Amino acid sequence: MVKPAGCKGCPLEHIGKGFVPDEQHANPRLIIQGEAPGTDEVDAGQPFVGKAGWWLWKNILEQAGVTRDDCYIGNTLRCLPPVNKAGEFYPVGSTKVVAEQHCRQYDRHTKEASNVPLMLFGAHAMSVRLGTDRVSQWHGHIASVDGRVTGCTYHPAAVMRQPNLLPVVISDITNLLTATSDVEVLQRPVVYKTADRDAFSGRECVIDFEWNPDRTITVIGTATSGNVAHSVYANNRGLEAIQGYKGTLIGHNLIDADFDVMNWFPESFAPERVFDTKVVAHIVHAHLAELGLLSLGSLTRMYAPTENWKEDKEDALEYNGRDCAYNYRLYQHLCADIASTNQRHLIEKQQRLAVLAVHMRRHGVAVDSAAIRAFEANWKANREALKAAFPFNPNSPKQILKWAEAEGIALKDTTFDSIAATAKRSGSEVLSKLASYKDEGKPITTWFDAEAAERGIIHPTFSVTGTSVARFSSSEPNCQNIPPYLRHIIIPRSKELELVSFDFSNIENRTAAYIAGDMEALELWSTGVDPYIATAALMNGCTYAQVTPEQRAEAKTTELATLYGETEYNLAVRLFGNRRRDAVDKARSLQYAYFAARPRIRQWQQAITRQMDSGNITLRNPFGRVRYIYAQDSHNRMKRACHYLGCSTAADIVNQRALDIHAHTNAMPILIVHDELVYEQEKGAAGEKLTRQIREVLDETVKEVGDLQFPYKQKTGNNYGTMIKSMHD
Repeated sequence: MVKPAGCKGCPLEHIGKGFVPDEQHANPRLIIQGEAPGTDEVDAGQPFVGKAGWWLWKNILEQAGVTRDDCYIGNTLRCLPPVNKAGEFYPVGSTKVVAEQHCRQYDRHTKEASNVPLMLFGAHAMSVRLGTDRVSQWHGHIASVDGRVTGCTYHPAAVMRQPNLLPVVISDITNLLTATSDVEVLQRPVVYKTADRDAFSGRECVIDFEWNPDRTITVIGTATSGNVAHSVYANNRGLEAIQGYKGTLIGHNLIDADFDVMNWFPESFAPERVFDTKVVAHIVHAHLAELGLLSLGSLTRMYAPTENWKEDKEDALEYNGRDCAYNYRLYQHLCADIASTNQRHLIEKQQRLAVLAVHMRRHGVAVDSAAIRAFEANWKANREALKAAFPFNPNSPKQILKWAEAEGIALKDTTFDSIAATAKRSGSEVLSKLASYKDEGKPITTWFDAEAAERGIIHPTFSVTGTSVARFSSSEPNCQNIPPYLRHIIIPRSKELELVSFDFSNIENRTAAYIAGDMEALELWSTGVDPYIATAALMNGCTYAQVTPEQRAEAKTTELATLYGETEYNLAVRLFGNRRRDAVDKARSLQYAYFAARPRIRQWQQAITRQMDSGNITLRNPFGRVRYIYAQDSHNRMKRACHYLGCSTAADIVNQRALDIHAHTNAMPILIVHDELVYEQEKGAAGEKLTRQIREVLDETVKEVGDLQFPYKQKTGNNYGTMIKSMHD
């Protein structure tokens, strides 16, 4: 469509493609404003008709009870801009500001149907109307803008990329419609800036602290309902009242934050004594964990129509009190959800794990300061030497791609995966060195900063709410991803101690086999045979003794890729570094051989596919942990579902063992890295006694998984990188 006369003088007049007018229907229930039209929209002359539009209408609005005919549909910009430096089809700087202002002349809905709510989809639409582009912090926020009830949420394109956002966006829309019909639901709670004498006389009470950087408490807030809260400046009587309270203590991130600052933990972490709404929300909404949407504001706005009170911090007492009251509302919703999903039995376990994580952070992990300094010096020297040896600047994607083109090497991009795969395919020594250069490209300060070298200790923040599969996560630094070549830097706290680790062997293979009903494989593995040698023998029709190292490696890669539903194309890349027809054919034949050897796995995947395709996206692992599976298509739903069942079951086993060991021996791990528990112990007889006690716990069967035993490898050493396998294994 040709641009109208009104576009004259707009900075996009001659460089923006097409013109897409707003689409209006009679008596709209909802006004939709996106960002900029795409190619499909420009070709059709209509907004939201491409892939993102399909997701908006079919997967999002239809689930919220809204049709296209119910909507007035438009965009912040009316033409397709050229791509910017960040790879987005949207202008930046002054061009952005002027173009958006120019396009506002076409916002007919601004003056029409003022009683119809407006939903802003995406950061750019939000920035024009709300003055902020922080979608993750503001999604679901409802306010009055120019006299119109206005909400904001993620763009459908973002939901396409990350389907776990789907229920969030649907809730944001339904809450906006609810608030339009009943604005009283947005009424904020009343905050009394005095101590509540009756706060600790009831059955349940929300508490929340504000504190200084030195961890001294400044404000204490309480709430026993969702409508009224009390907030006062900190005093010892308030802390004593909390410590003496016998009812249910409720708080968001209560264990990791408030209890830690108080330096006090209750004796019991049963839900009737402690209810950490962040921990419980993770049990109910694990799919939100990796999106960073387990904050109090995000969860509260997802559950009910809410203003974004989190931005209003001028009055510390008012802000603190609102936190308490809104958290009480969240508590009520979570109680209902935890009951309807029958997961109350998980609360105490997860809260005890959260306490363990706090104590692990407090204890810290000792590091070898001299080794840090030596590695950093060598790393810098080696990097400079490597850099000088390349026929291009290894930090310049443009130069790398230009060199590859001149050498006749088809290099897709300059990511590590692409370079490593191309090096394997082409046999290029230069690309192999470049892959090594990139693989070890992060400086040691990524994990061990200058302060760590000075102090000789790090205090990682461990979390039980950081992953969607119940595994521990860690940050500052991320101990889950410390490269093998840096693990020697982790050491015991003194020369009288040593490190001992217990690493579960093939635990996900075993949990997936149990869930799939592959009892033949489990029985075979229980005899002590190497699982990958057993699978290789079945795939190749030979005896265990005849399996070559290459066949075992092929079987291992095939199983790890195929177990959770990877395609033959991805397997071809893993095995052969490319997707050429011969590589894909070979990968496909290996998968056929694997499924012939392990038919129960294929049957399990097919059963999961049928369940997901029927609309039943709810899964429950053997520990009773529930997860909802969102994905773009049937195959990806199956992949996510199978991964969740195998991985979360393994995580539940590892985490429960950590708790059982602590209860049995009082030993606390210094690290929980995937399926490995790492402890410090005294050298000599005392350490051997602790090891025996830990093994007694680990050797027990797991009743939730058919009373199976899960083997593990024990290693001991003076640093985490050169630990020696125990004679017990």
